[in-house]
Amino acid sequence: MRTSQGGIFSAKNWVIGMFSLSLVTQITATTFIVLKIWSTKSPVYRKEQLSIIWMIVESGAVLTACTLAVLVLFVLDFNAGQLVAEINAQLSVSNSFDVW
Repeated sequence: MRTSQGGIFSAKNWVIGMFSLSLVTQITATTFIVLKIWSTKSPVYRKEQLSIIWMIVESGAVLTACTLAVLVLFVLDFNAGQLVAEINAQLSVSNSFDVW
């Protein structure tokens, strides 16, 4: 099997696929969490729910924007993507603890 730079087994294709799936997962998970909070039938706490929903949406948006920046910088072959990837890793860890 030939593993040329443009082939299916090149690392660039796998990294692009990984970050693309990560973006889809982040958007889907944030959407499902927001829908779950919104679907609770408690009109008394609607204002508190909205503040929680906005916090989750903003947190998901920051993580998604950083992941998108890493993906774009990687596709454009900029080395700055490595710096943003380190920030993205820190955001991923901190976001998982913010929910609890």
